[in-house]
Amino acid sequence: MEKQESIEYIRQLLEKQEKLERLNQTTADTALALDKAQKALETYQIRIQEELDQVVKKQKSMIQNRLDREVQLAQRKVEQAEKQRAQEKNRQKKDHIADATEEYRGRIRLACSKVKSDIKKEKIPGICKRDIWFSLFMPTFLTDYVLLALTWLTVALGIPAIIYLLIPNRQIWHFYILFPLFVVSTILVYIKIYQATVGKHREILKECREQINEIHELKERIRKTEKNINRSDDESSYELKELDEKIEQARNLLNQAKADQEAGMQEFEQKTRLEIADEFREKSKEKLEQLTGAMNELSKEKN
Repeated sequence: MEKQESIEYIRQLLEKQEKLERLNQTTADTALALDKAQKALETYQIRIQEELDQVVKKQKSMIQNRLDREVQLAQRKVEQAEKQRAQEKNRQKKDHIADATEEYRGRIRLACSKVKSDIKKEKIPGICKRDIWFSLFMPTFLTDYVLLALTWLTVALGIPAIIYLLIPNRQIWHFYILFPLFVVSTILVYIKIYQATVGKHREILKECREQINEIHELKERIRKTEKNINRSDDESSYELKELDEKIEQARNLLNQAKADQEAGMQEFEQKTRLEIADEFREKSKEKLEQLTGAMNELSKEKN
C-alpha cells in the first residue's frame, strides 16, 4: 500500500515538472515573439519616418525651386531695365556732349582748314602744319619747350652715345668727337630748316601758330565740358521717366516675388508639411494598429 502511494506521488511530481517546463518554454517563446514584434514595429515606424522625410524634402525642394525661379526672373527683369536705362542715359549724354561742344568742334574744323589752306597757298612744306613742327620751331607753351629740350638731348646726346656704344674697340675720345659733331650738325640743320620756313613765311606761320593755339584751347574746353557732363549727377535734362517707371515696376514685381517666396515657405512649414504627415499617418494607421495589437497580445500572454 505504501509502495503504491509513493509511485503515485512520484508520478504527480513528474507531471508538475513537465507542466512547469512547458510553461517556461511557452513564456520564452512569448518573450521572443514579443521582442520580434517590438522590433518589427520600430522598423516599420523608422521606415515610415524616412519615407515621410524624403517626401517632405522633395516637396519642399520643388516649391523652393519654383519660388527661386520666380525671384530670379524678377531680378533679371530689374537688371535688364536698369541696363536699358544706363544705355539710354549714355546715349543721351553723348548727344548732350555733342550739342554742348558743337560750336567748339566747328571752330576747330575752320581753324584746321585755314591752317591747311594758308600753308598750301604759300607753298610752305606740308610738315609745317604739324603740331610737332610748331612745338620745335615756334614754341609757345611750356609743353612745347619741354618737347624741344627733349628733342635736342636725344639728337645731340642720345644718338652720339648709341653710335659710340656700337663702335668696336671704342675709346673715350671717339665720344668727344661724335658729341660736338652732332651738336654742330643739329644746330646747322635746325637753322637751315628755320630759315627755309619761319625766315621766309614768318607772318603766315605766326597766324597758323595762333590758329594752332586756338585749336588747343578749344580742345581743352571740349575736354572740360565732357568731364563736367560725365561727372554731373543732374539728370533733369535727360528723358528717362518711362525707363524709371519701368524699373520701379520691375522692382515692385521683385519685392512681390520675394514676399511670395517667404509666404510660400511659411505655408509649407505650417500647413503642407502637416498635411503630408497626416497622409502618411493615415496610410500607415492600419499597419501600425496591427503591429501594436499583436505586440499588446503578446505582452498580455507574457504577463
